[in-house]
Amino acid sequence: MADGRHTTEGKAAREAARAKAAQEAREAEARTRLLARLPQLPEEDLKTLSMNAERLERSGTAGQKAQAAAMLPAIRAALAEREAARPPAKPRAVRKAPAAAVG
Repeated sequence: MADGRHTTEGKAAREAARAKAAQEAREAEARTRLLARLPQLPEEDLKTLSMNAERLERSGTAGQKAQAAAMLPAIRAALAEREAARPPAKPRAVRKAPAAAVG
């Protein structure tokens, strides 16, 4: 078109694509940083992160669902490693029944 609308629309589309790519790169970097921190997180924080990711995977936006799905395997693996490293629980002592009266 002679009025330059194609140029403006094309420029806006390129800028939107660049912005989307930049946002995706920031999200990927954030995921990478979080994955690197998983081994150092306290167990309670790891459990909370797992619950939040599971919630977002079920009821988040499309982007949240995708990010949660990408993170959950690593979170679950970290929790499983901690469970495997935990010493086995001692068996609980069983109380003996009182002796029956002989009579």
